[in-house]
Amino acid sequence: MPTKFSSGQANANNYVLGRGKLYFANLNAGGFPMEFRDLGNASAMSYSMETEEIEHLSSRGGLKTVDKKVVVSQTQSISFTLEEMNLDNLALFVAGDTVSRSQTSGSVTCNQGIWLSGFGRWYNIYVGTDLSAAYPPATFTDRVFDLASVTSVTIDAGGAVLVPGTDYLTDLKWGRIFILNTPATGTLTPTTKLDIVYVKEARTVEEVRALKVSSLVGSLEFIQENPADSAETPLLYHWHRTTLSGNGESGLISDEFGSMQFAAKAEAVESVDSLSPVLRITNTF
Repeated sequence: MPTKFSSGQANANNYVLGRGKLYFANLNAGGFPMEFRDLGNASAMSYSMETEEIEHLSSRGGLKTVDKKVVVSQTQSISFTLEEMNLDNLALFVAGDTVSRSQTSGSVTCNQGIWLSGFGRWYNIYVGTDLSAAYPPATFTDRVFDLASVTSVTIDAGGAVLVPGTDYLTDLKWGRIFILNTPATGTLTPTTKLDIVYVKEARTVEEVRALKVSSLVGSLEFIQENPADSAETPLLYHWHRTTLSGNGESGLISDEFGSMQFAAKAEAVESVDSLSPVLRITNTF
């Protein structure tokens, strides 16, 4: 019989200074957790019990008194804060998914690759040997990143060659060029079309696509680390099924480390655990 937490005697090792590791797993078709992913540093985590009760009042005396109280529902909620802004965690926060696509290397010539709409603006560069049908193209996945160089930018149909630093600037990492306010070469108008030749690097482009799922369902597992316990007997909290959502704001510009807040509602899954269908808290001796 466990003695540490139920001996009936005071034990200072029972004090908890909250620390620990948090994991998330998708569920298979039967509702059982698959492999768990470490969510990284969680700077805060808590869970709460919410109980709904109905009270009956007796009117048999001059002062009404409660003669019956019935608990009609109990729910358990979890909240936590993550600080590691990797793509998997960001996908959880924005209710999205992660995808990757391959970008091959090579030199590309885009006729009418950029259509100007004004000066002093950044223009994204897209894949394609001819964009004369439309700029920008219909799909964002045609955008290129990590360019080795922009070889030339020319006014369409044999016009003047623009001079880098005088007429335009380049951002090779994010695949875009900036048309200066007073380009000095040729005759540019806000409707001029440019031919562009660039060299792109071979890359794997990883992306998070937001708001792709209506709800994020999975299992949460928290392994407690308690520096107040010299006996080193941590607890393991296992929620069989939770519906998870990003909750609140995540600062993109701040003097503090960025974080993401999450809220989850625990759900009962009797087919997975008939004896404790919502939460199991485990300790080993």
